[in-house]
Amino acid sequence: MDQTVPAYAAEVADYGRSRDPEPGEGALVKNVRPESPAWDVGIEPGMRVLTVNGEALTDMIVWLWEADDDTVELEVFDPRDNTVTPVELDRFPGEDWGLEFDGPIFDGMRTCVNACVFCFMTMLPKGGRSTLYIRDDDYRLSFLQGNFVTLTNLSDEDVQNVIDRNMSPMNVSVHAVSPDVRRRMMGRNAQRGMDVLEAIMAAGIEIHAQIVLCPGMNDGEELLKTLRFCEDHEQITSLGIVPLGFTKHQNRFSWSYSDKPELARETIAMIRPFQDRAFERFGRHTFQMSDEFYLDAGIEPPEADFYDGYPQYYDGIGMIRSYLDETDDVIAADAEQQLLRIHVDDGFDFVKQLRAERVGGGWNHQSDGVGDGAAQCARRIIDRIVEVCRGGSHTSCDVVVFGAFSGKHAGDGGDGDVGQRGDVRD
Repeated sequence: MDQTVPAYAAEVADYGRSRDPEPGEGALVKNVRPESPAWDVGIEPGMRVLTVNGEALTDMIVWLWEADDDTVELEVFDPRDNTVTPVELDRFPGEDWGLEFDGPIFDGMRTCVNACVFCFMTMLPKGGRSTLYIRDDDYRLSFLQGNFVTLTNLSDEDVQNVIDRNMSPMNVSVHAVSPDVRRRMMGRNAQRGMDVLEAIMAAGIEIHAQIVLCPGMNDGEELLKTLRFCEDHEQITSLGIVPLGFTKHQNRFSWSYSDKPELARETIAMIRPFQDRAFERFGRHTFQMSDEFYLDAGIEPPEADFYDGYPQYYDGIGMIRSYLDETDDVIAADAEQQLLRIHVDDGFDFVKQLRAERVGGGWNHQSDGVGDGAAQCARRIIDRIVEVCRGGSHTSCDVVVFGAFSGKHAGDGGDGDVGQRGDVRD
């Protein structure tokens, strides 16, 4: 039976079909640099560039591809009199056109057509700002901004566009490879994602892949199948494995790896042979566990060179190692180590312990004072709903480092202040 969207999900997330591009909208001009080629022909903020070299301007990829030469032909719409004027721009070698557009996508964001059981958007409380509930799944944003996409909503024309314009690398959520498991986890469009993935990899597109690991769904034997699939495809140059995260605003999940440290350790051990084989073949480890797995398992994360240059840093992979190494650099740069303090939220005990062991008396660990309000802000806002945080996930509120040198107090705004925060990962 076809999987449909649960009724509760429709109340908090837009599960509509992907929006088809609307012709003629073009790119809204936000700014024009004075004395630039665009300025010279009279283009002004508020106008819209409809076409570039005869092709509809739907996104920044079209612009970057078509406007790469020293001459470009545009059609420009002026809303003041509703006229469309053809113009030709010329520039010197290396000069930019002087145009700033309003965003990277001009024809509307492609939204998700899946029904993922682990979708975080369906687990958010009501009443938040509207942008929190947008379920983007736009392959162009994968190339332009590193968003992870499932590829399930691409048409054949979209696939050819990816190939023709060499949109590489792409960030792709794989999750599982067995058709029945993918359908159960993602919905009836799941197979389309695998078909597109195979097609673009065959055309040479590099892939940074992701697995959201859900206990009892795509772990165990299914995880091994997915790992072997990635191992067999050299185009997949990194694979990030992140644990299921959920909130109290759902009734599908009651536990994850933060509740079972032994399971987190077993998963880390399962991945290791794949990492070793990848390093022998390519000189990179390819298969990367997210920081939460090491925190949940109570294991110190690998050294920096294990992360292959951090290709999935903003997927929460390597942030803790980077944090530890950067704070070591701060300490090394400050010979006197005066008045340097660290604030760590209670959910980050493991990192606090690591830092205490590594730097000893050079740090003054505090559980009160400056930064406590900031350290708790996000959890107050969403009523402590993010279950994965309980196991040590590093959100922007979990770690706040205040540093001061030359006798200045931490956080006083002096030139010696040092601040570092982890990122929030959707």
